[in-house]
Amino acid sequence: MGAGRRDLTNEEREAILREICLKSCESSLRSTIATRQRSVEFMPEPMVMNDMLNYVHLDEKWFYLSKATRTFYLVPGEREPERKCKSKRFITKVMFLSAVARPRYIHDTGLWWDGKIGTWPFVESVTAQRASVNRPADTYETKPITVTKDVYREFIVDKVLPAIAAKWPKIDRTVLLQHDNARAHVTPNDAKLRFELDTYNHRGWNISLAPQPPNSPDLNILDLGFFAAI
Repeated sequence: MGAGRRDLTNEEREAILREICLKSCESSLRSTIATRQRSVEFMPEPMVMNDMLNYVHLDEKWFYLSKATRTFYLVPGEREPERKCKSKRFITKVMFLSAVARPRYIHDTGLWWDGKIGTWPFVESVTAQRASVNRPADTYETKPITVTKDVYREFIVDKVLPAIAAKWPKIDRTVLLQHDNARAHVTPNDAKLRFELDTYNHRGWNISLAPQPPNSPDLNILDLGFFAAI
């Protein structure tokens, strides 16, 4: 330290830091206010948030028959549960399609609707071609199937739409089916799906397909919290 200079006291250091922080906050606040003002000026008209009460969220998810590691709490004398598998690579996994909507209160009935449309596995029943130590030949087995556009369309038509017709609140029959832009998903221009949707629309429904906007993971309610909760 040079001659004639003294160390700052703790009070002086705190005062300097407080001044720096206040100036930084004021600058950031002015920048934020200016940015919001420019955004408001850019918008041609006031924007209204969509409550998304008419949306049905669709998405697929892999589920394993059992986890590789699990914790069990046993009382004295209780036997440990048995799990048999060649290795964790052989644990059966199945893809499911889930459809959920936003929960809501139905004033006509005075009840809450949970918004759960359904969850369906992509599986099929086939007969075993050969006998094994586990079962004889010609025994029916449940096998996972590959999800293609045709399979996905079939599930929409045979599973999702009938479930919506059975469970959707009757106060409003406008429904938007939202899914991401995966390769196996059908598009709004799919002729076969349009025919099925028109069939429901002739019965008083207004069902259409609304693909999820790209780069918008926050609009996928299933990935945000539903799959993690089950």
